Amino acid sequence: MILVGSLALITYLRVCKAMNINTGILDYKLFIFPLIVPTILCIPAWEYFGPDGYWCFQNRTSSFIPLVLLYMNISILMTSLFCYIGIAHAINVSRFRNDQENFRASNKKIISYLFMFILQWTPVMVFLIFDVNKEANMWIFVICFISLPAGGIINTYRYISNEGFWNTYSEFGTGRDPSSRNQSNLHSIKNYGGPPTVRKIKIKIILN
Repeated sequence: MILVGSLALITYLRVCKAMNINTGILDYKLFIFPLIVPTILCIPAWEYFGPDGYWCFQNRTSSFIPLVLLYMNISILMTSLFCYIGIAHAINVSRFRNDQENFRASNKKIISYLFMFILQWTPVMVFLIFDVNKEANMWIFVICFISLPAGGIINTYRYISNEGFWNTYSEFGTGRDPSSRNQSNLHSIKNYGGPPTVRKIKIKIILN
């Protein structure tokens, strides 16, 4: 969940703000934040872990865990919505919009990823709301059990079908950061505008 929000934010900064974010070799830096935040949150929640009806989650003596997860879920969903709407708008108003086929393909990717995020995590939010009210029934557990792995599998399939399984860029494996390959395009998208204009230049001609 945190990884999805991080990717949305980094993509927004790259496309809309023309910031070249270095994520390291094989994007290893993307996983630092999703690992640190849950580790920190586990410290105050440690005493609340335990059996929870149909799985090992929390011991139901406190609403701390479901409330934290619910707030994180909502905030990440809102952040992702804002980022992807901004990306779609930037692509739409950029001067490369005359490439209609490319524009439609980009929009389809953005909409599909956002739709999959909502489809995967909405049942979890419903479960957390019921769990806070101590009304989590078996059907909610079943929906969560199906939606979480199904979302990951479908997201993987969507990514491979859109981007391919292997990185085919020639600079991959060299010392260059793969994220820098779109730097010039990102600056062009940010600094979009009308058609180029010709400035008046004064020319002095000296006659002998």
